[in-house]
Amino acid sequence: MHKLLLPVLTLAVLLMATDSCLAGRLEHWGEYGIQKKITDRVSLKSDIQLRIRDNVSDFYWLRWEIGPNIKISNRWLNLMVLFRVKPQEYDGRWRRQYNIFIDPVFKLYHNGTTTFDIRTRVHAQLNDEGREFIRIRPRLTHRFMLGKVRCAWITYNDFWLQTSSLGPHSRYNTNWLATGFKWGLNKPVVFSLYFQYRSDRLPANSNWDHDPVIGTSIFYRF
Repeated sequence: MHKLLLPVLTLAVLLMATDSCLAGRLEHWGEYGIQKKITDRVSLKSDIQLRIRDNVSDFYWLRWEIGPNIKISNRWLNLMVLFRVKPQEYDGRWRRQYNIFIDPVFKLYHNGTTTFDIRTRVHAQLNDEGREFIRIRPRLTHRFMLGKVRCAWITYNDFWLQTSSLGPHSRYNTNWLATGFKWGLNKPVVFSLYFQYRSDRLPANSNWDHDPVIGTSIFYRF
């Protein structure tokens, strides 16, 4: 049980912070998807995500993704390529974006229960809506057993570096800091719960804006 102490304390501190020092209005992000194993090295993933902002009162964001996940190296390198369709509300009007993501994930440390990896996401737009980014996300994952259920505690920080036109302004204008848990890693259904502190500076010459996010996801694997 002592192995759970650090993850539980980390999540508790961040959750309590939503009622104290953190600025912004609470959002909820819900993700629902499936993952199909094709071979030992290739699987296909598809999901949708809905986001509700302003203290979970305003639905403003929807996306659908699909793409393969490829194990280039069983131990050290994964590659995911995703096609995304994303309707999003801007100034009271819904606009649709189309994107391609290329996600190489490099495992830098792995001992069976604890993994440290870095994902570099190349974010390209296929139409004239939205921004283009490179995202760098270092992540720590610690796996443990809760009774007979395999679980994991995850924490990461996602740095967004804008590559589309900005003029003289800062290209580092979005940051996501998160921690959470996954349950049922050895079951067909995997459930996740996480807290995220979302920071944006949009437009890029403005002050940082911060919003706490409670996220959930359910994946069915077959």
